[in-house]
Amino acid sequence: MIDLKEVKKLNTEGRWYSLPLYPDVEFKIKRITPKQIEQSIKKYTTITFDKKTHQKIEIVDPEKQREVLREMVMDSVLDWKGITENGKEVEFSKAALKTLLDNFTPHVDEKIDAEGNVEKVYLFNWIFDTARGEYDDLESEEKN
Repeated sequence: MIDLKEVKKLNTEGRWYSLPLYPDVEFKIKRITPKQIEQSIKKYTTITFDKKTHQKIEIVDPEKQREVLREMVMDSVLDWKGITENGKEVEFSKAALKTLLDNFTPHVDEKIDAEGNVEKVYLFNWIFDTARGEYDDLESEEKN
């Protein structure tokens, strides 16, 4: 069963997720909804039509796409635990999150692709995938 109350809660209040390769680090992340993703795609995609074939052509602006995806990631993170500087806990802020995303380069997870190869997952992508629900299991999820 899927509890709509829990789905709505994920979309607004988020939940805590541990980084797979850094289990002492947690991020509170809210869900990016399909509607938000659809609206975001429109921000970096231009639609034109081929005059000969009358086919729709979608043109993606890669720079604008990076900006929009970064904005979505920044908006989805609500808090953190386990981020330190000189041994002291760093209080969460959007500015501190930006600093972390701009400077943290090690991978935080590993996935096995269809061919059985190990694929490294970096922090930005992990947050985005988590916000899209890739790491959620609504039926077995503990109540936070």
